[in-house]
Amino acid sequence: MNRRWPTLLVLMVALGLLLVVHAAPPAAAQTVIDYGLGFVERSGRELCRNGVWYDSKAAQGHLRHKCERLAQHDQIGTGEDFSEKAATKSNQSGQPYKIR
Repeated sequence: MNRRWPTLLVLMVALGLLLVVHAAPPAAAQTVIDYGLGFVERSGRELCRNGVWYDSKAAQGHLRHKCERLAQHDQIGTGEDFSEKAATKSNQSGQPYKIR
């Protein structure tokens, strides 16, 4: 067995852990985000995204996934970041979300 293999393995694991640590917003922001996502799901409202209406559960799932992707790129640091970057408009079309 190559003597460098254990060192390389340790470095790979450490890098993986570092990426995971940076993938989550701060605890205070996560509390606000979780509250907002829960509110969306319990609201019974519908969300229109790019001309298609989604029920509250699907809307919550989409917003959660969008938030997770943004967090992976360190773009969510506050509840306001979530609101501005994930919960107000489509990143694909730029169209604002509609609610009914």
